[in-house]
This record gives sequence, C-alpha cells and structure tokens, in this order.
Amino acid sequence: MGSRELDADSARPSARWAIFAVFAGCFAISLAREPGALLHPVLEVEDASHLFGFYYLQRDPSTLLRFYFGRISLVPNLVGYLAFFLPTAVVPYVFALFPLLISSATFACFSATRFRSLVSSDVARASICLVLVAAPMGNALLIGNTMFSMWSLLLLLALLSLPPLSGGRAALVLRGAAMSLMACSHPASVVLLPLWIASAIRERSRQALVFYAVLVTVTLGYLSWGVRPGALAMPDLFEALGATALLVVERVAGVALAGVQWAKLASRSGLGTGLLWSSSILPILLLVGVASAPRKPTRDQVFQLLALVYLIVAFTATVWFAREAGRDEIGRRLQYFWIQRELFILLVLSSAFLCAQLRDRLFSPKRLALISLLLAGWLGHLNYWDSWRYEVRRTAGYQVEKFIADIVAQEKRLGDRSQVRSRLDRGVFSITFGGKGPPRG
Repeated sequence: MGSRELDADSARPSARWAIFAVFAGCFAISLAREPGALLHPVLEVEDASHLFGFYYLQRDPSTLLRFYFGRISLVPNLVGYLAFFLPTAVVPYVFALFPLLISSATFACFSATRFRSLVSSDVARASICLVLVAAPMGNALLIGNTMFSMWSLLLLLALLSLPPLSGGRAALVLRGAAMSLMACSHPASVVLLPLWIASAIRERSRQALVFYAVLVTVTLGYLSWGVRPGALAMPDLFEALGATALLVVERVAGVALAGVQWAKLASRSGLGTGLLWSSSILPILLLVGVASAPRKPTRDQVFQLLALVYLIVAFTATVWFAREAGRDEIGRRLQYFWIQRELFILLVLSSAFLCAQLRDRLFSPKRLALISLLLAGWLGHLNYWDSWRYEVRRTAGYQVEKFIADIVAQEKRLGDRSQVRSRLDRGVFSITFGGKGPPRG
C-alpha cells in the first residue's frame, strides 16, 4: 500500500465517533497508569489548600477571580467553585476526574479532522495521539491534579491554535470562548500571541481577523490584569536566550527521545551530551526531508510545522520568567518542559509521516510492522524507566477518605459548614477548618 492510498481516509466524511474512540483510548491509558489516583483521590499540593480548603467555605462568585501566587488560573478556580455544588464526599473525585478528562482530551485533540491539514491520514493521527499519551513525559500531578490541569489546558490551547479555522459561526463562538478560558488560566499563553497574529495574516478573512483579534484582546487583558508583576522573575535576557538552546537539547529533545533517567545519565558524560545533541538534529533532518521532497508540502503544512518549532522554543524560553529562575531548580520542575516534550514528539512523528508521504514511499505490511515494533520498543523503554512518576501515595488517599468522612459526619450533625472542625496534613498545603476565618492557600 502506498502513501496516497494511506490518505484515502482523508476523503471520507467526518466520523464523529472516531475522536471519541481516540479519547476513550487516551483516557484508558492514562487511568491504567495509576487507577488509585481516581479511586482514592489524594488532594495533593494546591488541590488541597487552594481549591478544597478555600472553596469549601468561600461561595462568593467573585472568588473565581482569586489570585494565587500572583496570577489568576480561571478554569481551575471555576472547577473548584462549581465542585462544591455537589455533595462534599464527591468533590475529591471531581478534582481527580477533571484533569484526567482534560489531559485525555488534549492528547486526543490531534485526531480531529481539522488536523487533516497537517497529517491527512485519520489513522496516522489517531496513532500519533495514542503514542503521545503512552509516552511517559508527565507525572501524576499533570494528569491527576486540577490545579496542574492548567498545563494540559495550555497544551490544548496551543494545539487548537495550529490548524486553520473551520466550522460555522456557532462552532467558532464556542471554540473562541473555550480558548479564551484556557488563555486566562496560564500566563504562558503570551507565547501564542504571535502565532494568532500570524494565523490571522495567513488566513486573510474577516472571520479569522475577528476570531484572533478577540483572542489577542482577551489574552492581553488577562496578562495586564490577571498576572501581577511580582509573579514573574526578570532574568538576564541575553543569558536566558543563550541557555534556552541548551535547555531545548537537554530537557526537551533528549528527554523526549531517551527518557528522564537516561537523559540524566547522558548529560553527565561527554558521549552522552553528543547523543543529546543528535536527538535535536532528528526533527531538523525530517524537516529538511519534507522541504526537499518531490511533492511539495502545502502552505498549511509548512505553517503548522514551523509553528511547532516556534512553540517548542518559545515555551522553553518562558521558563526563565518563573520565580524559580535558577537552572537547577527549573530542571527539577517537570511541568516546565512537559508541553515542549509532547510537542517535540508530535513534530517528529508528523514530519516523519509527511516526509514519507511526499516522497511516495511504500508503507508495505513489513515496513509498517517494523515501524510499530520500533515505536513499541521505544515506548517500552520509556515506561520501564519513567512510569513510576505517575504513582500516587496510597496512604495519602486513605487520609483523604478519613478526612472527608469526618467532614461529612460533622455536616450532618451540625448542619453548618462554618462549624466544621478538621485538618488534612499536606505540609504548606494543609487544610485546616476551625481557625479564625476561612482556610487560606
């Protein structure tokens, strides 16, 4: 079977069930990593103090615009506020389920038909989605913590910004509203401003101009009002720009291809450093292969590939504005590089498919079997060394169950949440009910 035959599914009508099937697969893979994260919610870090501890008593809608560490994270705040319209016993499960749903939707997003403009084969895109979720680039917090879901929302926002606009007016309004909420949940949404402006220029339609103008305006308003100046560090820009390239090589490309543990070992030796640099050359070679193919890529394909490169570099550069601006401290914060690693894998797989497609290379059963075997071996290697990062502390889950049972019993006895007295020990993120005023995160 040839590349053109592989594209045959792109001419078929959109199958609405397909993206839901991919979503279900992504959800199942994520849940299989650590079922206890959903069955026994742990309420770690900000989910404890910032969401549960605060919104349990604070029911004023104005708290949706609550600042935390100098910024507003609108969607996590919204989930925390709305969750307490449900029985208290259900809330920890909401905080565990929501980020799992969002991360699964993020991984499945690329299977949507609008991404045919980059990878025309529906089967290939669905396979890429499953590879993205199967590669252990994250940890338990990134897929199981509501406050940390702002990183999944930022990745989803970046992916939705890649393809050209499509759909009717109602669909675009809903898409714009959802993307605006995502943009108001993370300060790093500033990275997408140049991409939206470039997209408006590329599409050259009134519809696109209005859509992206609204997104740019909302995001600028959020950055001006929803992010306090003290929330960001101000690094030496020249030093930061010079170090960004090294971070892309070591923390993004190297880890994406070799895994966290092996990348650490490689960075400690001269030979390993060379291997890390070679990993960053792979997408460059694939992009050269796409550009030099006999069949030329479309303008949309070129734009989206270059956009992926831009997003990887730009998101990496933003880590220097984090408050923990030291390189060693940044390196220990996995969330600062998770988005870039997922985008790097997407760039490599999309470029490889396009390179073969544009060169009319045959996808024979033997070649497909070899590719599948190589991907399975790579994923097996990554999961063998790094899947432990998705484990949760079972004892923490049992503590939450005891804590919730105590609160529910007091609610029934006292009939007033403000009279509840209880504590969940989470260090600086502990929840304490019974002091003066509401708990603070």
